[in-house]
Amino acid sequence: MNTETRCEKCKHYAALAAPFHYAKDGYPVGVTVYGFCAKDAKSRFVFYPVYLPDGGVCKGFKKGRSV
Repeated sequence: MNTETRCEKCKHYAALAAPFHYAKDGYPVGVTVYGFCAKDAKSRFVFYPVYLPDGGVCKGFKKGRSV
């Protein structure tokens, strides 16, 4: 991505090198996963797929260090 998204500013976000796109029933243009959120990884060992990395800031947002 050329611009930094909201998720990319979070220390819990792990971006994929290239977005993963797949066909899914009910979604005419398919689904794209841009990365994963590890906000619950320490306590529940859960990673969430990120479909809209610029969709908003979640409750688990923690500002990461600038790159």
